[in-house]
Amino acid sequence: MFLKRRQPCLTAFSLFSAVLLAYTVICTLFNLKVAMFDSRQKSFLNLALSLYSSNVSSFSENGSGTGQNIRLSRSAGKSGASTGAKPVLFKQRSFRMEELYDLSVREQDLNNFMFSTNCSTLPLNFFEGRMKISKVFVPEEKLTKSLPDMKDGHYSPKNCTPHENVAIIIPFRDRLAHLFILLPTLIPMLIKQGVQFTIFVIEQDLPTSFNKGVVYNAGFLEALKVDNFDCFIFHDVDMLPLNNNNLYRCDPKGPLHFVAGVNKFKYRLIYNWLIGGVLGLTRDQYQRVNGFSNLYFGWGSEDDDMRLRMYSTNMTVYRRPQSVGLYDMIIHRRDKRWRPNNGRFEITWMATNRTHIDGINTVKYTLTSMEKKPLFIHMRIAVNMADVYNVSEKVWLTSPTMPCLVCGST
Repeated sequence: MFLKRRQPCLTAFSLFSAVLLAYTVICTLFNLKVAMFDSRQKSFLNLALSLYSSNVSSFSENGSGTGQNIRLSRSAGKSGASTGAKPVLFKQRSFRMEELYDLSVREQDLNNFMFSTNCSTLPLNFFEGRMKISKVFVPEEKLTKSLPDMKDGHYSPKNCTPHENVAIIIPFRDRLAHLFILLPTLIPMLIKQGVQFTIFVIEQDLPTSFNKGVVYNAGFLEALKVDNFDCFIFHDVDMLPLNNNNLYRCDPKGPLHFVAGVNKFKYRLIYNWLIGGVLGLTRDQYQRVNGFSNLYFGWGSEDDDMRLRMYSTNMTVYRRPQSVGLYDMIIHRRDKRWRPNNGRFEITWMATNRTHIDGINTVKYTLTSMEKKPLFIHMRIAVNMADVYNVSEKVWLTSPTMPCLVCGST
C-alpha cells in the first residue's frame, strides 16, 4: 500500500532527473560545439588571410594544389621574338600542403585583421563570394543618387586607412550603355572591398582610328596630375567582375592579371599568356615597361605587346585563381570604325626592340576636355596618327613592314 502511494512521486522524480540530465548533456555539447566553431572560424580567417593578404594568385586554374606563376621562359628570349616563334608560356611549381594550410604563422595577421586601423585585406563581405550582377543599363542620375559617397569619381573608406590609392583607367568610345552597366557592379564591389579609388573614363575623339595603347598611356599620365596614385588598373568597359573576393589591388611582386576566365570562352582564357581585359600594375611597374605601345591603331595585339614588354624587363606576371577571377563580357558588335590593324603582327614582331622608345615617354596626344562627375572623371583626348608614327620613325625606318603599319587602320 505504501509503495503504491509513493509510485507517482518516484515517477515524477525520475522524469525530472531525466530532463535535468538531458539539459546538462545538451549544454555541454553546445558549449563544446561553440568552442570548436570559434576555433574553426579563427583558423579559417587565418587561412583567408594567408590566401588573400599575400595575393596567392598562383593556384592552378583547375583549383588544385599546384600553382603557376605565368612567366615567359628565358629560352624564348629576344631571338624567339625576332624569329616569330611563339614563346614558351609559363614556369610551374608545386606548393606543399604546409605552405597552404599552416595556420599558426598567421596569428599576427589575424590580430591585425581584427584590431588594426588599416583597411582589411579582405572585403567586408568576404564570405559572400559570387555576386549577383545585373546587365541592365542604369541611368547616370539614378546611379549617382544611389552612391552618395562618390565625389569627383573618388571614394575613400571612412573608418580605416587604405593600403593603396588606386586609379581605375577605362578606355571608352561610343560605349555609354556598357559604361552604365559596368559601374553599377564595379563601384559597389570596390566600396565593399575597402579600396580607395578614382575612376577615369578616357575617350578618344573621332575621326582617328581607336588606339587603346595611347588611351591607356594618356590615362596614366593625366591621372598622376590629379593625385599620387600607387596602383593603376586598366579595365575594359565590357568586363563585369563576378566575385567580390577578386580584390582590386596591385601586387608589388609583379603585374597582376585579374581575369582567369570569361563567359565568352566558357570561363576560360583563349590562350594562357593573355593579359587583356583587366590588368593591374603599380606606378613603378608601369614606368619600368614604359607603358603600352603607341603604334596599334585599330583592333588587336596591344595586350600581347605589353606582355612581351613585361618579359623583356624580367617581370613575373601573376593571375587571380579561377575561383575568383571570373568575368562576364557584355555581348556587343564590334564598332565598324575599329577595324583590325592588318600590320599588327609585324609591329608585335619588333616589340622587345623598341620598349625604351615607344611608350609613355613618347606618347603624343592632346587633352581636349576634362569633366569631373560624381562617379568618374571624364577625359577626352585627340590623337594624330602621323604624329605618333613620326615619333617612332627611327625604329621603323629600316623595317620592310613600315608600309603595313597603317593598313586597315584609317
